Amino acid sequence: MPRRLYPELPTENVGTSGRVSDYEEQEEQEEEQKEVDDVTEDSSFERVLPGRDRYNLRDTLSRDRREPVRPRGSSPSSSSETSFLYTTTHETPRTGGRSHRPHGDSHPYENWQEMAREYIRELIIIVTALLGMLVYLADPWGTSVQKPLDAMVLYNEGMRHMVSRYGSQDRDSWLVLRTAGRHVFNSSVVQEPAVVLLAGDPSTSACFAQELAAVALSAYGLDPTTYSSTIIKGASYRHSEAAAAKKALDIRLSSTLSKQSVATLLELDILPGDSPLMLHTYCDHENAPFKDAFIILSTSVDTDGVVGSRHCDAVVHSALEDRWKNQPGLNKDKIGALLARIGNSVVCLRTQRDITC
Repeated sequence: MPRRLYPELPTENVGTSGRVSDYEEQEEQEEEQKEVDDVTEDSSFERVLPGRDRYNLRDTLSRDRREPVRPRGSSPSSSSETSFLYTTTHETPRTGGRSHRPHGDSHPYENWQEMAREYIRELIIIVTALLGMLVYLADPWGTSVQKPLDAMVLYNEGMRHMVSRYGSQDRDSWLVLRTAGRHVFNSSVVQEPAVVLLAGDPSTSACFAQELAAVALSAYGLDPTTYSSTIIKGASYRHSEAAAAKKALDIRLSSTLSKQSVATLLELDILPGDSPLMLHTYCDHENAPFKDAFIILSTSVDTDGVVGSRHCDAVVHSALEDRWKNQPGLNKDKIGALLARIGNSVVCLRTQRDITC
């Protein structure tokens, strides 16, 4: 006996043509239901709807799937004779691996408080890294002295004391010294060391340099009486080989600046050969190893008749060029590069015989 493709229908009140028509309508309804299921399984369709509407849609579609499919012309209260046509599927609609959540729950990425905390943590890390870089760039060797908050105030007080002692000096000299102090004592991030070049009578220059070093030490919060002398005498290297003098200067400058940030080199014009070029590194305005430093230099030049800072710069630069141009290892280009680093804050001192130190 051939196998039936469809279950046998009841014969009461149903004609042959009506039976075929009912099966066709059932197949169409099942296909429509399948299309609805496919749509609900599509994640892109879910993303179009808000969260609450999405769950309402799923609940509605799930209820529709449990509703019976009735033949055309039958009433909702059909007898059990058509119960075999009911859809009894109770499966939970597939959601692409996602489980249903109550309407009150929120997705982790939709929780703005959690996202805000994450952004704050990342911002703190970035700011901390930037601050660390700034500290390193300001003092890559990590050896500079921590200045007091009122460093510029202390420096200005020291300047006023020196003015009372060296009252005969030109007014421009004090302006140059005050400007040099601002580079290191009035800046939160020091970009370059303060380099002061004193020119004049050797005795007056030595005493002035010693007192200026004490003022700078006080501005750094150090007691000048408890620290070793910052004085380096260039005359002590007069008879040394240039290479030996350069090495010794490197050691002294590095040791002094790492401990107290203040160094004084007297009579630099007496240094042998090309040893003055050692100052090129320590006085560089971009790559100096000790940026937060106060460096005092002196040279013996007759400046008693010099008036004004521009005249002072021209006289001192010319005098040093004349002395260095004949020294081995130095030429016009090297001398010019060195003066560009040590000759930005030049002070021409007038001789004061009554000053002793």
